[in-house]
Amino acid sequence: MASSWQQLASPSEQDEPITERSNDITENIDTSSPLGIVRQLRQVDAQIFTGWRDWEGILDDGVLNTADRVTNAVIQFLEDTNNNAVVLSGCGTSGRLAFVIAKTFNRLICQQAKPFYHYIISGGDKTLLKSGESEEDSWSNGVHSLEKITEKAKKVLFIGITCGLSAPFVAAQLDHCLKHPDKYTPVLLGFNLPSMARTTKVQGSDFSFKDVVDNLLEQETKGRAFLLTPIVGPEAIAGSTRLKSGSATKMLLEAILMRAHQRYYRQRKILSSGGHVYYLGVNTVGILAL
Repeated sequence: MASSWQQLASPSEQDEPITERSNDITENIDTSSPLGIVRQLRQVDAQIFTGWRDWEGILDDGVLNTADRVTNAVIQFLEDTNNNAVVLSGCGTSGRLAFVIAKTFNRLICQQAKPFYHYIISGGDKTLLKSGESEEDSWSNGVHSLEKITEKAKKVLFIGITCGLSAPFVAAQLDHCLKHPDKYTPVLLGFNLPSMARTTKVQGSDFSFKDVVDNLLEQETKGRAFLLTPIVGPEAIAGSTRLKSGSATKMLLEAILMRAHQRYYRQRKILSSGGHVYYLGVNTVGILAL
């Protein structure tokens, strides 16, 4: 059944990606007083936690359950940090956040000779400081950069960050992961509905971002992929996803990775100090503990 706002919205509004819409709260921000601007920005940022209209937000059960499953996947990869890898990739601000998060969490890997967390930003390291928007459309560069950084890894958890579900660079990497399931486990992080993913064909390929999302949804039902697409609402300034969506990206990824490290190292500490882990179950369920 369609939601109440969908029933009232025009077809064009329903089709327009949420991250690209204007926010009702800041419609008159250009004529507001300085204090009014700050208060409007505060209200828009609050939507990260309170949600937007009746869509699932970052604190709703569905999103939290998916985040928990990604956390469990990270824990599995932490079992062999020498041969496994976690790769975070994005364009522009998403790529810069991938850089910050990868560098931060590599410091938590004790006695690790090589990085476990890796980052990819479209256009390479030069775009950490200078914009390179043309690189975001390169399908071949996306695949090449992923293959290069993971050539020595046996298993890879790939987290593709694209706030609007639109970057061809990330779409190509996710598609590559889907084609090589023995090595890659893909995670898509964005802030539009999957149905709103970009439908334009990726240059140099025969698929669109929407095609990739549809394939990810199919693989998610089999436990081979993850989609994290909470709705945090339109930005205070239309389309400026480095604001609210960027904040939500950082919070979600840091929460997932920190929780994974806490669980993993707590369990290792218990066992290495002579402790035990007990499994309790009844009848056939108890057999699973064996």
